[in-house]
Amino acid sequence: MPVMLDLARLLRVVMFRRMVRISKAKEGKAESPPPPAAAFPLP
Repeated sequence: MPVMLDLARLLRVVMFRRMVRISKAKEGKAESPPPPAAAFPLP
C-alpha cells in the first residue's frame, strides 16, 4: 500500500532528524553543515 510506504518513509525521516538533533546536542555545536533537503526526496 502506498500509504504504508509513505508512513514508513516519514517515520524514517523523523527518526533520522531526531538522531541528528540528539547528536548535535551531545556535541554542542556541530562542525559539519546540516544535510541538504535533497537528502529527503519527496514522492
